[in-house]
Amino acid sequence: MRRVRSEETMQTAKVVLGGKEFTVRELPARRNAAWRKAFVEVLARNVAGLTLEENLRLSPGVLGQFLFDVSRLICNGVTEIVDVLLSYGEELQGEAEWIKENAYESELTQLLVEVLKLAFPFGALGQWLRGLQGVGSATRAITRS
Repeated sequence: MRRVRSEETMQTAKVVLGGKEFTVRELPARRNAAWRKAFVEVLARNVAGLTLEENLRLSPGVLGQFLFDVSRLICNGVTEIVDVLLSYGEELQGEAEWIKENAYESELTQLLVEVLKLAFPFGALGQWLRGLQGVGSATRAITRS
């Protein structure tokens, strides 16, 4: 079996933040899992209460609580989400304060998308499996003709 250096096989994403290009590198499995856990905890803490039950009767109290939860997410949650986002890898960590000062929120949103692709690579596995499912369907169709 041929060994390949991990730097050659890890996934990367390039993003522009505050006019400066950053290369975000996929974390090794254990660190990636720890980051995912921290990210999900931040989301859970800030999104809890944002769901409304299907058959819930809206009252001023329920609506007021929902609006309070939304405002809490906007005011506090975004800051926490950005903090955990910028903890993904050394390059982002080392430049976190500069990024917060110079990057636009639209750029941070793009960074979020790219980091989530690296941190949750199992979506690529799902795409691959869906592709295999299509191959199986095509094979069955050919053998039936």
